[in-house]
Amino acid sequence: MARTGCGSGSSRCCRPGRGRSRGSRPVPDRLCRQGILFVMHHGIAWQQLPLVWGFGSGQTCWRRLDRW
Repeated sequence: MARTGCGSGSSRCCRPGRGRSRGSRPVPDRLCRQGILFVMHHGIAWQQLPLVWGFGSGQTCWRRLDRW
């Protein structure tokens, strides 16, 4: 009978999507869109986007815009 799995005898490594994710949670698309519109409306640099308003960082908004 053929063995299925990782070969090391551990079924733990064969379960995709299990365990803790790395990094912080992604910023919701709606907040990124608001951050992008704020930057475009006010004409500020992406790095000057205020983090306290919850839009995410300027880098995050820029990457999301580039991906869309």
